[in-house]
Amino acid sequence: MVPSMNGGAQTPVWVRLRMRKAGPLQFISHLDFLRTLQKALVRAGLPLWYSMGYNPIPKISVAAPLSVGVSSECELVDVRLTRPVDPERAVAALRENLPVHMAVTELYVPETKLSALAWIGYEVQVFTDGASDGLAAACQDFLASPVIMVLKKTKSGERESNIRPQIKEAACRYDPAADCLALRLVLSAQQASFLNPEYVLGALKSACGIAEGAAQGHTICRTGVFAEDMQPFR
Repeated sequence: MVPSMNGGAQTPVWVRLRMRKAGPLQFISHLDFLRTLQKALVRAGLPLWYSMGYNPIPKISVAAPLSVGVSSECELVDVRLTRPVDPERAVAALRENLPVHMAVTELYVPETKLSALAWIGYEVQVFTDGASDGLAAACQDFLASPVIMVLKKTKSGERESNIRPQIKEAACRYDPAADCLALRLVLSAQQASFLNPEYVLGALKSACGIAEGAAQGHTICRTGVFAEDMQPFR
């Protein structure tokens, strides 16, 4: 029988990390993100709770894993520990062991299960020829439509789907300083109806004639996480 790595602890303690991932690290995969975080947790000396068996691993859960190319200011990661820790010391130790552009901004005891996460906020910049107040107004009108049809990928293939019910908030304006369209979106985060912001961008490009040039493109940053009533998710 493999001995326990949990120091005889009988009841695990859950803590939640709020993290940011930006810069070049937005292009690493979710698996690489987990591997990097696991190494940092071990090096920081946190009392991790490990799974049982011949290949014990720390017990970690991530809410709505990011797509490659999306940065974030509010990644939520639940980590199981064998005992409580001092939040400030734990955050400081993790910061010393994480790479640049990946940081823990807060550690606290979770109030709600990750599965209850309802909405995610995003800020999107679209760099396109013809970006203007007029184009932003056309995009805003489209986003207010009662029906926004897209071709979504499912386990059984592709199908037409109305994504409007999965959009809580959507606003578009022209940003003259960056010469781009600036979108603020709040989209469904629920597992059965999760909406990737790329679907919203695809619909906008098709409906409003947005064409990203070879030297242009778009950026997506996750900026907020919310409960069903739009209160900050904790």
